[in-house]
Amino acid sequence: MTIKLYTHPQCFPCQDVKKRLEQTGGKLDGEDVSMVDISTDEGFDDFNRNVLSKENSTGIVPSAYKDGQRCKILHDHNAQKLRLDCPKEPTE
Repeated sequence: MTIKLYTHPQCFPCQDVKKRLEQTGGKLDGEDVSMVDISTDEGFDDFNRNVLSKENSTGIVPSAYKDGQRCKILHDHNAQKLRLDCPKEPTE
């Protein structure tokens, strides 16, 4: 399944994550990553439906989700690399 990365154009950390993702061809840790711009109506609807409506949602960007679970975005600033730490198993 594709990982969704939620961003906003006025979010500085989002721009850094987006730039690093573009350098990898839209893949992180061998998985496709789809960027969702929450400043658009469609992107905000997706964010609202899949993130904000969930219990214990933080509602922050940038944020990444796989199979409905939040992934940790890990920056290695020295190596200028980006990794995601996603849950291995979906929870119910």
